[in-house]
This record gives sequence, structure tokens and C-alpha cells, in this order.
Amino acid sequence: MLKQAKTVMHISSHNTVLGSCCSHTSSTKVYQLTRWVILVGVLATSLSLSQLGWVYAKGYVADRLIARAWQQTQEDRQAHAPWSWADTFPLATITIAGQNQIILSNASMRNLAFGVSADSGREPSDFANQMRIGLENVHLFGHNDTHFSVLTNMQKGDVIELATLDDVYRFEVHAIAKIHEQDTHILSGHGSGSLTLITCDEGVWRRVYFAQRFNNSL
Repeated sequence: MLKQAKTVMHISSHNTVLGSCCSHTSSTKVYQLTRWVILVGVLATSLSLSQLGWVYAKGYVADRLIARAWQQTQEDRQAHAPWSWADTFPLATITIAGQNQIILSNASMRNLAFGVSADSGREPSDFANQMRIGLENVHLFGHNDTHFSVLTNMQKGDVIELATLDDVYRFEVHAIAKIHEQDTHILSGHGSGSLTLITCDEGVWRRVYFAQRFNNSL
């Protein structure tokens, strides 16, 4: 009887040890899995931050190169691409609510990533001459979450300044509209001496700001 009791105790003891070992093994696996999950999370976060940092760094460098190109244009009145493969160059500057930005030529999705863009491929000096004559409607495009985010609070009566190589012109906003992206009538006119700012809205919609030039330049 005593021998049987010892045997039972021995088996029970072994079961307890095995149970403890299994529990320890399970805990170890969970701990290791947790470490891997945390490690993957840290790596993913680091990658996202590095990509975000690269985007901001690229934007910063682009801004500096565009500013340098505009300075060169002001000095010699020639068109200067901000980098060798660019199909755009600075034309003028625009000031909205105290924020000054350089206007680029040849509006396209690629160029809109770098700044406000005009649907004009004219040389800066030709653009300045056309602005002086004031016989056309100037169209400017920009993304609403970057360069044209300043338009969010724009209202009728607000004043916009556009500076070419020769003069500074003032425009007053007289209408704001929401149109479909395929509605291109806004590009066909609205009178001489007009300025039209076009930016994104929800989905296929665009917000458009119409401004008329004052009779006098600054």
C-alpha cells in the first residue's frame, strides 16, 4: 500500500513538473511572439516615419530650388527650370491672406505637387507683358491640402496680389462656386483682367474662386 502511494506520488510529481514545463514553454512562446509583434510594429513605424521624412525632405529641397530659380529669373528675366529634368519654371508670385507662393508654369499633376501652377507655358517676361495688357483670364491650380489650403477661409471681397517681373496686380474675389471636374467652361473666359483659382473638393467636385483685377497695379 505504501509502495502504491509512493508510486502515485511519484507519478503526480512527474505530472506537476510536466505541467509546469508545458506552462513555461507556452509562456515562452507567447513572450517570443509578443517580442516579434512589437519588433515588426517598431520596424513598420520606423519605415513610415522614414518615408514621411523623405517626403518632407524632398518638398523642402524642391522649395529651395524653385526659390533659387525664381531669383535667377528676376535677375536676367529668363526662364529657369528648378532642376534639369523639370518641365516647369517660375512665372510670378501670388499672395493670399499674407502667404506668398511662387507660381509655376505648365500646370500638370506632376507640377502641382511642387506648387501653384498656371495653365501657361509662356516665358516669364511674356507672362508679365500679358498681365500688363490685362486681356486674358489667368487660371491657377493648386491642391487644397497643400499650396491652396489657404483658400479654405477665402470669402467674397478678399484681395489677392499677383506679382510678375514688372508689376504687382491686385484682384478682388467676387464669386465662389463648386463645379464638376468635367465642367471646363471656367477656362473659356470670365472677362479680361480676371483671375480664376481652382482647387480640389470632394470626389469629382472642384472649388473655384473668381477674382477681378483692380484698375491700378501697385
